[in-house]
Amino acid sequence: MIGVGSGRFASELGIRYGIDISRNMLNIARKRNVNIILADAHTLPLKDKVFSNVFIIFTLCFLKNPRKAMDEVTW
Repeated sequence: MIGVGSGRFASELGIRYGIDISRNMLNIARKRNVNIILADAHTLPLKDKVFSNVFIIFTLCFLKNPRKAMDEVTW
């Protein structure tokens, strides 16, 4: 999940991995058993096709360049 924040939704939805730019939010997500990755949605540090699904919930409206973030997750 990109923009995982505190991991509340990810943990409830059974999403195992979360990406966020906030260390503080990721620390909370880790406590909710989400595997965390500190990264910016605009420049993800992952190889292509690592995940078969990507969730971006309540995040696009907070990004400086939502199109660039979407380009990061589409192949």
